[in-house]
Amino acid sequence: MNILSTWQWLHLAGSEEAAEVVRTAYRSASVSAVVLAFTHAMGPVWRSATLALSRAGAGSVAEAWANEVPTVFLPYPHHRDQHQRLNALPMADVGAALILEDRIDVEMNARAVVAGIEPIIAEPQCLAAMRRALVRGQPGDGAEAVAAWVAEIVGSPTIAHHEHGDEGV
Repeated sequence: MNILSTWQWLHLAGSEEAAEVVRTAYRSASVSAVVLAFTHAMGPVWRSATLALSRAGAGSVAEAWANEVPTVFLPYPHHRDQHQRLNALPMADVGAALILEDRIDVEMNARAVVAGIEPIIAEPQCLAAMRRALVRGQPGDGAEAVAAWVAEIVGSPTIAHHEHGDEGV
């Protein structure tokens, strides 16, 4: 039995033409999947996810971490500076994500993705450990970190702290 067929998959394909190709591929692999070109309902999608397979743009990494979704990242391979890989490294470093190389070739990627995902979904304790790592490795207060960074850049020795912490810097 194909281990991928034991899960329900939601695939956002990017366009209706791509969605039809992807639907056909899932059907031929006997994998149950809902394939959409796009959705505006990303909040419910992230909250319902058990595992994500994603590019590693800064927004995607932040959403995966904020929603505590273990993730297999395939950073976009054509960026000269490979910044998507760098975006995903903090999640991978705490054990909450796996970073795979996008080999560009569809067949090679399919094999690599399945090989990366199978152990995660086959062993519930692996997925649970990744989720615990997301919580344990959660970055601190983002607003405070950005304020400290800005203060460092402008040469200010102190950061104005407000009593309730939500008024800004």
